[in-house]
Amino acid sequence: MLERLGVSPADLLNAAPERSPAPTFAEYVPVVSAAVSAGTRRVYGSYPVGA
Repeated sequence: MLERLGVSPADLLNAAPERSPAPTFAEYVPVVSAAVSAGTRRVYGSYPVGA
C-alpha cells in the first residue's frame, strides 16, 4: 500500500508533524460555554463536570 502511495516507512518516521497537546476537558468546557447561548448554559449548567 505504501509503495502505491509513493511513501516509504522511513518517510513516515521522519515526517511526524509537531502537534500541540489536546486540551483537557476542564480546559475546553469554558470555550464551549462561551460559544453557546445563555439558555443552553442554564440548561446544561446543572450537570456536574467530571462525573
